[in-house]
Amino acid sequence: MRKNNGTVIVGCPGEEHCPRMLDEAARQKRFEQNTGISCGWPEREALDYLLAREGFAVKDLALARKMSSLRLNVEQQRLEALPSRLELWYGRSLVMLATGSIALFTFAAVLSRDLPLLTVLQIALALSAFSFMAYVAQRFIVQPVRIAERVKPALERYYSEFQQQ
Repeated sequence: MRKNNGTVIVGCPGEEHCPRMLDEAARQKRFEQNTGISCGWPEREALDYLLAREGFAVKDLALARKMSSLRLNVEQQRLEALPSRLELWYGRSLVMLATGSIALFTFAAVLSRDLPLLTVLQIALALSAFSFMAYVAQRFIVQPVRIAERVKPALERYYSEFQQQ
């Protein structure tokens, strides 16, 4: 054990157990193997912080990154959360439209005792289509924006800590 500027440095049993001893390429490779997210060091460090200290799930961060709600600002070398109110409004509108249509077509299916089979099948197909639309809108429009809204204050905390060091 050594002391360096008031910091205690403890010996490490080997490179595979001490991530700080690995070179940057090995760290990125290990991060990609563990999370499935391939990125450079500034983004990896921020995502690592979000995963370790803020308790975000890998799946959520990967989805938000894939849908561009989390982006790397190349000039500042910072990860930014970009929750778009317009996208959130659009996604929620689609979910409400699909849910309303599901209710309408369900009501039509209940009253379809005397309708021909083809019409009943069309109603069932419409129900399936609107159910799928509601799922897609929720999963790929609303959820990434909501994740970005939660990530934004955590990233601000991370970069304020990072600047103090």
